[in-house]
Amino acid sequence: MAALASNCRSLRKFSCGSCTFGVKGVDAVLRGCPLLEEISIKRLQGEWDHILEDVAKKAAGIVEVHLEKLKVSDRGLIALSLCPDLQVLHLVKTPECTDLGLISIAGKCRLLRNLHIDGWKTNRFGDQGLSDQRKENKSLVFALICPLILVYFSSSDIVILVN
Repeated sequence: MAALASNCRSLRKFSCGSCTFGVKGVDAVLRGCPLLEEISIKRLQGEWDHILEDVAKKAAGIVEVHLEKLKVSDRGLIALSLCPDLQVLHLVKTPECTDLGLISIAGKCRLLRNLHIDGWKTNRFGDQGLSDQRKENKSLVFALICPLILVYFSSSDIVILVN
């Protein structure tokens, strides 16, 4: 991964899933590719909070983050909240994330327009996290909270569909 990163410094999108290189490989890409705008990491082993802290420091222009089946907590979400250009956030089966991290995203990521949360069986996100997203992010137009609700926002109304 270090060789890839050193030869692809202008890389803008990075996606990996079920790979064996884990945290160290992704860290090499973050260190070597400062122009990253989109990151998708799925089903990799390791602790990811410190990597998300590095994302905020080393890939300041990040606009889209997809995290699936990773060991991420509110610490990682709070780190992501330091990415002011974040527009799309997908959290799928990240059971250690709660309203605390989501509220931090709401308070600092004012450009967020698409939020997808699949809390799996241990949905630890509640009404407070979602209401803060709408209150703080006027640009938010779509939020999917699984398995509970699908929410579309327009300039004057909120439509909520309950499963």
